[in-house]
Amino acid sequence: MDRSGLPIAGLAVFVAAMLGIPVDGVARAVDGNPDAEEAALQSCPEFGTGFFRLPNSETCLKIGGQITVTGEANFGRKALYAETLYLAGNPFIIYDLLPSEALPLKADTETIISVTTASTTEYGPMVSFASIKGNSTEQETLGLEKAFMAIGGFTIGRRNSFFDFSTGLSFTGGYASNAITTLVAYGRDVGAGGRVTVALEDNKDRRVEDGVWALRGSHTLPDVVVAARYDNQNWGGVQLSAAITHLSDDRVTNCCGVPGDSYGWAIAAGAECRTKIAGYFGRFIFGTAYADGALSYLGAFPFATDYIVDADATLARTKGYSLLASYEHVWGERLKSTVTVSGISTRTRTRELLWAPSSIMATAGVEFMPATGLTVGFEGNYYRDMATAQYFGVQGESSTADFSKIKAYARRTF
Repeated sequence: MDRSGLPIAGLAVFVAAMLGIPVDGVARAVDGNPDAEEAALQSCPEFGTGFFRLPNSETCLKIGGQITVTGEANFGRKALYAETLYLAGNPFIIYDLLPSEALPLKADTETIISVTTASTTEYGPMVSFASIKGNSTEQETLGLEKAFMAIGGFTIGRRNSFFDFSTGLSFTGGYASNAITTLVAYGRDVGAGGRVTVALEDNKDRRVEDGVWALRGSHTLPDVVVAARYDNQNWGGVQLSAAITHLSDDRVTNCCGVPGDSYGWAIAAGAECRTKIAGYFGRFIFGTAYADGALSYLGAFPFATDYIVDADATLARTKGYSLLASYEHVWGERLKSTVTVSGISTRTRTRELLWAPSSIMATAGVEFMPATGLTVGFEGNYYRDMATAQYFGVQGESSTADFSKIKAYARRTF
C-alpha cells in the first residue's frame, strides 16, 4: 500500500481491465500472496518515476491524482458591468460601476484522477494519458478533462494547446493562454533541446462571444497552431508560438444577410529562467502575446469579444495584447513564495464605436509542504478593471473597479 493509503495492486487490476491490458498475472499474484504487490508490480525506470509494469504485458502504468480544497474571500465593493446591444443597427455598449454582490466566502473542492500508460514500439515510445476532473462548489460536476495518445511524434486527443506556455508560478494564473482542446499534432526534435510542433486544434473552447455582438458560427475550420520550443536543463527554456483561427458568425443582419468570414491570428513568446539569488533557488517566467480576432490566446477576459458584427455586416476584429511576469523563490525544501503580475488590454473599433477595456492583476502567495505530497498555501489577489468607449466620436466616461481576494488552499497529491 502506498503513502496515500490506496491499494495500488487492486487499482492496477481495475485500470488494466478498463484499458484492455492483460491482467491474469496481476490477479494471480495478488490472490493469497502477502508480497503480491511487490512481486506483481515491477518498476519501469525507462519511463520515469512512478511507472510499474503489469505482468504478461509490455505496458507500463502510472496512476496519480490530486485533491485541492480552496477557500476564497472577496473584498470587492464595486464591479465593472458591461451590457452589449444594438441601437438603430449599430453596435452599442452600456458600462458602469455597480455594487458587487456580497460573497464573503466561497469554498471549492477539485479532484483529479489520472492514468498514464507507456510502452516501447518500433516507432518509439507510445504514451497515452487520461484524467477525470470533478469540482464541488454550488453544483457538483464530473467529467473527462484530458485524453490523448502520442507516438512517433504524433499526438491526437484532448490536451493542453501547444500554443500555451505558462500562466505564471502562482496558485492563481495570470493573463495568458490556458486552454484544453481537442487536437491533432506532429512534433519533431531539432538539435539538442529544440522541438517544433504543428497542430490542428478545435476552437470550440476558445470562442470568446456574447451572443449579441458575436455569435461564432457552428461550422468553422480548426485553428492552425505552430510552436517552436527550446529547453535547457541548466537555465530554463523559451517558446515562440502562432495561431490562425477561422471567424464566422451565425447572425443574419437586416442590411446584408449573413456576415462574411474572416480570419483572426495570435502570436506569443515566453521564457523561463532558473537562477540562484542570495544562496536560494529562484525561477522567473515571462510571457507576452498579441491577438487580432483571437482573444482566448491572450487569456480569460470577460469584457470583450473576438469581434463585433458591424452595421454593414463586416466583422470588426478585436485587437489586444497581454503581458505576464512571475517569480518563484524557494526558501527551503518545504517553503516557497511566489509573485505574479499580469495585464491585458483590448480595443475593438467599428464604424461608430470604439470599445477599450483592460485589466491588471497582481498576486502574492506562500506555500508550505508539511509532509510529502501535502501542500498548504495562502495567497492574495488584486484586480484593477478599466474601460472606456467612444460613440460617434464622443468620448465616454472612464470606469475603474478595484477589488481584492484572499485565498487559502490545501492540496494532496498521490
